[in-house]
Amino acid sequence: SIAAVGRASLAGCHASEARQVTIAGYDVGTLSPARPQIAVEVINPAGSVIVRVDETIDGPRVQARTRGKLPAAERVSASLTGSTLTARVQTPAPDADLVDVTVWVPNSGGVRVESSGGSVRLFDVRGAVSVDISSASGLGGDIQLRTRRVLDEGVRLSTTGGSVRAVMPARSIGRVELSASSGNAYLRSDFGELV
Repeated sequence: SIAAVGRASLAGCHASEARQVTIAGYDVGTLSPARPQIAVEVINPAGSVIVRVDETIDGPRVQARTRGKLPAAERVSASLTGSTLTARVQTPAPDADLVDVTVWVPNSGGVRVESSGGSVRLFDVRGAVSVDISSASGLGGDIQLRTRRVLDEGVRLSTTGGSVRAVMPARSIGRVELSASSGNAYLRSDFGELV
């Protein structure tokens, strides 16, 4: 039966508990000004990425979860250099477990994500936004950008396999480039027409 096939394909694969990742170069209370714009860069060869702005937090946080057996702590590094937070997933082998990365920042100064397989979701970010999910195998993944903040430094969302969905305020300006090789691209403003 289909249910039996589904259970069999998940046997031996489990999701680990989400773990906080230590951010090299960052200590609580050392950011100046209090909530600076932090540019976020995530390189995750295989797994999902979520970047979320949360104005209620004082500093950046990175969390990782492995979909498999190898602990996420052994695979993910994060560092804060100046006002740029970089989270990088190391992939020891082509068939390695997927790692899901979630990043929270109190204020966004732009986002750049590189991946070859896995969904990317961005919430309430601002600044230049660039997401590239490319894979020779065409695995790709869906991209979702949803923000209440005006985007005025350009948006580029591209995937080789999956759909792209972008929702932003009407006052957003600049070049918006959406590319979905084998899916749909959707652009919408929650409040009126885009300029």
